[in-house]
Amino acid sequence: MRGLDLSAAVYNLFDREYSDPVSNHLQDAIPQDGRSFRLKVRYEF
Repeated sequence: MRGLDLSAAVYNLFDREYSDPVSNHLQDAIPQDGRSFRLKVRYEF
C-alpha cells in the first residue's frame, strides 16, 4: 500500500542476562533489559 511503512524488531532474542560496564559510577555495571519487541507502523499521506 502506497505510503505505508511497517517494521518489526526483537532485541535480546535469547533473553540473555548481561550488563554494560561503567566508570565513575556507584555500580560496576548496569544490567540491561531482557527480551523486548518493537512494532512500528507509519503512514504518510
